[in-house]
Amino acid sequence: QELPLVIFRPSVVTGTEAEPFPGWIDNFNGPVGLLMGCGTGVLRTGKLNLENKINCIPVDVSINAIMIAAWKRAYEPEGTLTIYNSAAEKHQTADYAFLTTEGRDIYMRMPVSQVFCAPGGHNAFDTYSYYLLFFLYQLLPSACADLALKLSGRKPFLLKLQRKIFNAQISLKHFTDNEWEFKTENFRSLAKDLHEGDRETFNIRYLRKGTYDYFECCILGARRYLMKEPDSTIPSAIKNMNRLVVIYRTAQAAFFGFVMYVLYQKVLLWTALE
Repeated sequence: QELPLVIFRPSVVTGTEAEPFPGWIDNFNGPVGLLMGCGTGVLRTGKLNLENKINCIPVDVSINAIMIAAWKRAYEPEGTLTIYNSAAEKHQTADYAFLTTEGRDIYMRMPVSQVFCAPGGHNAFDTYSYYLLFFLYQLLPSACADLALKLSGRKPFLLKLQRKIFNAQISLKHFTDNEWEFKTENFRSLAKDLHEGDRETFNIRYLRKGTYDYFECCILGARRYLMKEPDSTIPSAIKNMNRLVVIYRTAQAAFFGFVMYVLYQKVLLWTALE
Protein backbone atom coordinates (compact mmCIF):
# COMPACT_ATOMS: atom_id res chain seq x y z
CA GLN A 1 0.00 0.00 0.00
CA GLU A 2 2.96 2.34 0.46
CA LEU A 3 4.27 1.96 -3.08
CA PRO A 4 2.72 4.04 -5.90
CA LEU A 5 1.86 1.18 -8.26
CA VAL A 6 -0.39 0.53 -11.22
CA ILE A 7 -1.04 -2.71 -13.07
CA PHE A 8 -0.65 -2.27 -16.81
CA ARG A 9 -1.61 -5.22 -19.01
CA PRO A 10 -1.18 -4.89 -22.79
CA SER A 11 -2.80 -7.35 -25.17
CA VAL A 12 -0.82 -8.56 -28.22
CA VAL A 13 1.72 -5.79 -28.85
CA THR A 14 2.38 -5.11 -32.53
CA GLY A 15 4.42 -2.66 -34.62
CA THR A 16 4.34 1.08 -34.10
CA GLU A 17 1.65 3.19 -35.67
CA ALA A 18 3.63 6.45 -35.61
CA GLU A 19 6.69 6.61 -33.31
CA PRO A 20 9.65 6.47 -33.73
CA PHE A 21 8.52 5.75 -37.29
CA PRO A 22 5.52 3.85 -38.68
CA GLY A 23 5.73 0.06 -38.73
CA TRP A 24 8.82 -0.31 -36.53
CA ILE A 25 9.07 -3.75 -34.91
CA ASP A 26 11.91 -5.85 -33.48
CA ASN A 27 10.48 -9.39 -33.33
CA PHE A 28 8.31 -11.87 -35.21
CA ASN A 29 5.77 -12.35 -32.42
CA GLY A 30 2.04 -11.85 -32.99
CA PRO A 31 0.13 -11.42 -36.24
CA VAL A 32 3.05 -9.77 -38.05
CA GLY A 33 5.10 -12.93 -37.60
CA LEU A 34 2.14 -14.95 -38.87
CA LEU A 35 1.89 -12.78 -41.98
CA MET A 36 5.63 -12.83 -42.66
CA GLY A 37 5.72 -16.60 -42.24
CA CYS A 38 2.93 -16.94 -44.80
CA GLY A 39 4.53 -14.37 -47.09
CA THR A 40 7.84 -16.23 -47.21
CA GLY A 41 6.11 -19.56 -47.90
CA VAL A 42 7.52 -21.13 -44.72
CA LEU A 43 4.19 -21.18 -42.87
CA ARG A 44 1.56 -23.05 -44.90
CA THR A 45 -0.64 -24.78 -42.32
CA GLY A 46 -2.67 -23.50 -39.41
CA LYS A 47 -5.53 -24.52 -37.16
CA LEU A 48 -7.54 -21.36 -36.63
CA ASN A 49 -11.12 -20.38 -36.08
CA LEU A 50 -11.24 -17.74 -38.79
CA GLU A 51 -14.09 -15.90 -37.05
CA ASN A 52 -12.07 -15.34 -33.87
CA LYS A 53 -10.61 -11.87 -33.44
CA ILE A 54 -7.06 -11.18 -32.31
CA ASN A 55 -6.69 -8.18 -30.01
CA CYS A 56 -3.63 -6.11 -30.97
CA ILE A 57 -2.31 -2.79 -29.74
CA PRO A 58 0.53 -0.76 -31.34
CA VAL A 59 3.64 -0.68 -29.17
CA ASP A 60 3.97 3.13 -29.27
CA VAL A 61 0.38 3.49 -28.02
CA SER A 62 1.10 1.16 -25.08
CA ILE A 63 4.30 2.99 -24.17
CA ASN A 64 2.54 6.36 -24.20
CA ALA A 65 -0.22 4.89 -22.05
CA ILE A 66 2.32 3.54 -19.53
CA MET A 67 3.83 7.02 -19.12
CA ILE A 68 0.40 8.62 -18.68
CA ALA A 69 -0.59 5.94 -16.14
CA ALA A 70 2.60 6.56 -14.12
CA TRP A 71 2.02 10.34 -14.19
CA LYS A 72 -1.61 9.92 -13.19
CA ARG A 73 -0.72 7.58 -10.31
CA ALA A 74 1.47 10.29 -8.78
CA TYR A 75 -1.66 12.40 -8.15
CA GLU A 76 -3.86 9.60 -6.83
CA PRO A 77 -4.35 8.82 -3.10
CA GLU A 78 -2.13 6.26 -1.34
CA GLY A 79 -3.42 2.71 -1.48
CA THR A 80 -4.87 3.18 -4.96
CA LEU A 81 -4.15 0.33 -7.37
CA THR A 82 -5.64 0.88 -10.82
CA ILE A 83 -5.61 -1.81 -13.49
CA TYR A 84 -5.20 -0.72 -17.11
CA ASN A 85 -5.91 -3.18 -19.91
CA SER A 86 -4.08 -1.74 -22.89
CA ALA A 87 -6.25 -3.40 -25.53
CA ALA A 88 -8.23 -2.52 -28.63
CA GLU A 89 -11.99 -2.13 -28.69
CA LYS A 90 -13.77 -5.09 -30.25
CA HIS A 91 -14.80 -3.11 -33.35
CA GLN A 92 -11.13 -2.27 -33.96
CA THR A 93 -9.82 -5.82 -33.86
CA ALA A 94 -9.07 -8.01 -36.88
CA ASP A 95 -10.22 -11.61 -37.21
CA TYR A 96 -8.07 -14.39 -38.58
CA ALA A 97 -10.06 -14.38 -41.82
CA PHE A 98 -8.94 -10.78 -42.35
CA LEU A 99 -5.32 -11.69 -41.67
CA THR A 100 -5.37 -14.61 -44.11
CA THR A 101 -7.18 -12.81 -46.95
CA GLU A 102 -6.33 -9.12 -46.69
CA GLY A 103 -2.90 -9.99 -45.31
CA ARG A 104 -2.18 -12.07 -48.41
CA ASP A 105 -3.16 -9.15 -50.61
CA ILE A 106 -0.70 -6.92 -48.74
CA TYR A 107 2.33 -9.20 -48.75
CA MET A 108 1.78 -10.10 -52.42
CA ARG A 109 2.01 -6.38 -53.25
CA MET A 110 5.17 -5.87 -51.21
CA PRO A 111 6.83 -9.30 -50.95
CA VAL A 112 10.21 -9.99 -49.44
CA SER A 113 13.11 -11.21 -51.55
CA GLN A 114 13.95 -14.07 -49.17
CA VAL A 115 11.10 -16.41 -50.14
CA PHE A 116 11.18 -20.19 -49.69
CA CYS A 117 8.32 -20.82 -52.12
CA ALA A 118 5.12 -19.15 -53.33
CA PRO A 119 2.66 -18.43 -50.49
CA GLY A 120 -0.21 -20.84 -50.08
CA GLY A 121 -1.51 -23.53 -47.79
CA HIS A 122 -4.54 -24.63 -45.85
CA ASN A 123 -6.35 -23.99 -42.59
CA ALA A 124 -7.22 -27.20 -40.73
CA PHE A 125 -10.43 -27.48 -38.74
CA ASP A 126 -9.43 -30.46 -36.58
CA THR A 127 -6.23 -31.69 -34.98
CA TYR A 128 -5.69 -34.78 -37.14
CA SER A 129 -5.99 -32.92 -40.43
CA TYR A 130 -3.64 -30.26 -39.03
CA TYR A 131 -0.95 -32.88 -38.35
CA LEU A 132 -1.40 -34.36 -41.83
CA LEU A 133 -1.30 -30.99 -43.59
CA PHE A 134 1.68 -29.85 -41.52
CA PHE A 135 3.57 -32.97 -42.59
CA LEU A 136 2.64 -32.67 -46.28
CA TYR A 137 2.97 -28.91 -46.75
CA GLN A 138 5.72 -27.96 -44.28
CA LEU A 139 7.79 -30.87 -43.00
CA LEU A 140 8.17 -32.79 -46.27
CA PRO A 141 9.16 -29.77 -48.45
CA SER A 142 11.51 -28.53 -45.72
CA ALA A 143 13.19 -31.94 -45.46
CA CYS A 144 13.73 -31.98 -49.24
CA ALA A 145 15.09 -28.42 -49.19
CA ASP A 146 17.42 -29.21 -46.27
CA LEU A 147 18.73 -32.26 -48.13
CA ALA A 148 19.43 -30.08 -51.17
CA LEU A 149 21.22 -27.54 -48.97
CA LYS A 150 23.33 -30.26 -47.36
CA LEU A 151 24.28 -31.77 -50.71
CA SER A 152 25.33 -28.33 -51.96
CA GLY A 153 27.57 -27.80 -48.93
CA ARG A 154 25.34 -25.27 -47.19
CA LYS A 155 23.91 -25.46 -43.69
CA PRO A 156 20.36 -26.88 -43.51
CA PHE A 157 17.97 -24.93 -41.30
CA LEU A 158 14.37 -25.40 -42.45
CA LEU A 159 13.50 -28.50 -40.41
CA LYS A 160 14.77 -26.77 -37.28
CA LEU A 161 12.65 -23.74 -38.17
CA GLN A 162 9.58 -25.94 -38.75
CA ARG A 163 10.06 -27.52 -35.33
CA LYS A 164 9.97 -24.06 -33.76
CA ILE A 165 6.86 -23.14 -35.77
CA PHE A 166 5.10 -26.35 -34.72
CA ASN A 167 5.96 -25.86 -31.03
CA ALA A 168 4.80 -22.24 -31.18
CA GLN A 169 1.48 -23.17 -32.80
CA ILE A 170 0.82 -25.88 -30.20
CA SER A 171 1.78 -23.54 -27.33
CA LEU A 172 -0.53 -20.78 -28.60
CA LYS A 173 -3.44 -23.13 -29.34
CA HIS A 174 -5.38 -22.11 -26.21
CA PHE A 175 -5.15 -18.45 -27.19
CA THR A 176 -5.91 -18.85 -30.91
CA ASP A 177 -8.83 -21.20 -30.27
CA ASN A 178 -10.57 -18.63 -28.09
CA GLU A 179 -11.60 -15.01 -28.46
CA TRP A 180 -10.57 -12.65 -25.69
CA GLU A 181 -12.34 -9.52 -24.52
CA PHE A 182 -10.93 -6.92 -22.15
CA LYS A 183 -12.43 -4.18 -20.02
CA THR A 184 -10.81 -1.01 -21.32
CA GLU A 185 -12.67 1.77 -19.48
CA ASN A 186 -9.60 2.76 -17.42
CA PHE A 187 -7.35 2.65 -20.47
CA ARG A 188 -9.71 4.82 -22.53
CA SER A 189 -9.97 7.36 -19.70
CA LEU A 190 -6.21 7.93 -19.45
CA ALA A 191 -6.09 10.90 -21.82
CA LYS A 192 -9.06 12.82 -20.45
CA ASP A 193 -6.99 14.75 -17.86
CA LEU A 194 -4.29 15.77 -20.35
CA HIS A 195 -4.00 19.13 -22.07
CA GLU A 196 -4.67 19.09 -25.79
CA GLY A 197 -0.97 19.42 -26.63
CA ASP A 198 -0.05 16.54 -24.33
CA ARG A 199 -2.75 14.38 -25.91
CA GLU A 200 -0.95 14.75 -29.22
CA THR A 201 2.49 14.15 -27.69
CA PHE A 202 1.35 11.12 -25.68
CA ASN A 203 -1.18 9.85 -28.16
CA ILE A 204 -3.12 6.72 -27.19
CA ARG A 205 -5.56 6.73 -30.09
CA TYR A 206 -4.88 3.84 -32.40
CA LEU A 207 -5.68 2.55 -35.90
CA ARG A 208 -6.58 6.08 -36.96
CA LYS A 209 -6.07 5.17 -40.63
CA GLY A 210 -7.96 1.88 -40.41
CA THR A 211 -7.06 -1.75 -39.82
CA TYR A 212 -5.98 -2.52 -43.40
CA ASP A 213 -3.65 0.49 -43.62
CA TYR A 214 -2.18 -0.33 -40.21
CA PHE A 215 -1.31 -3.92 -41.13
CA GLU A 216 0.05 -2.72 -44.46
CA CYS A 217 2.34 -0.43 -42.47
CA CYS A 218 3.31 -3.34 -40.17
CA ILE A 219 4.22 -5.66 -43.05
CA LEU A 220 6.27 -2.93 -44.71
CA GLY A 221 7.96 -2.29 -41.35
CA ALA A 222 8.73 -5.99 -40.89
CA ARG A 223 10.19 -6.01 -44.37
CA ARG A 224 12.45 -3.06 -43.50
CA TYR A 225 13.45 -3.75 -39.90
CA LEU A 226 13.23 -7.54 -39.54
CA MET A 227 14.10 -8.80 -43.01
CA LYS A 228 16.53 -5.87 -43.59
CA GLU A 229 15.21 -5.25 -47.10
CA PRO A 230 14.99 -1.64 -48.36
CA ASP A 231 11.91 -0.48 -50.25
CA SER A 232 13.97 -0.24 -53.44
CA THR A 233 13.99 -4.06 -53.64
CA ILE A 234 10.18 -4.34 -53.87
CA PRO A 235 9.99 -4.31 -57.73
CA SER A 236 12.55 -7.12 -58.05
CA ALA A 237 10.85 -9.03 -55.20
CA ILE A 238 7.51 -8.80 -57.05
CA LYS A 239 9.11 -10.26 -60.19
CA ASN A 240 10.63 -13.06 -58.12
CA MET A 241 7.28 -13.74 -56.43
CA ASN A 242 5.44 -13.88 -59.76
CA ARG A 243 8.01 -16.36 -61.04
CA LEU A 244 7.59 -18.55 -57.94
CA VAL A 245 3.80 -18.46 -58.28
CA VAL A 246 4.07 -19.68 -61.90
CA ILE A 247 6.43 -22.49 -60.82
CA TYR A 248 4.12 -23.44 -57.94
CA ARG A 249 0.99 -23.50 -60.12
CA THR A 250 2.81 -25.50 -62.81
CA ALA A 251 4.02 -28.03 -60.24
CA GLN A 252 0.49 -28.31 -58.84
CA ALA A 253 -0.97 -28.89 -62.31
CA ALA A 254 1.70 -31.48 -63.12
CA PHE A 255 1.10 -33.33 -59.86
CA PHE A 256 -2.68 -33.47 -60.23
CA GLY A 257 -2.28 -34.37 -63.90
CA PHE A 258 -0.05 -37.28 -62.91
CA VAL A 259 -2.56 -38.44 -60.29
CA MET A 260 -5.40 -38.28 -62.82
CA TYR A 261 -3.29 -40.20 -65.35
CA VAL A 262 -2.54 -42.96 -62.81
CA LEU A 263 -6.22 -43.21 -61.87
CA TYR A 264 -7.22 -43.32 -65.52
CA GLN A 265 -4.75 -46.14 -66.20
CA LYS A 266 -6.11 -48.10 -63.24
CA VAL A 267 -9.67 -47.65 -64.50
CA LEU A 268 -8.60 -48.95 -67.92
CA LEU A 269 -6.90 -51.93 -66.28
CA TRP A 270 -9.96 -52.77 -64.18
CA THR A 271 -12.19 -52.46 -67.24
CA ALA A 272 -9.93 -54.81 -69.22
CA LEU A 273 -9.90 -57.38 -66.41
CA GLU A 274 -13.68 -57.38 -66.25
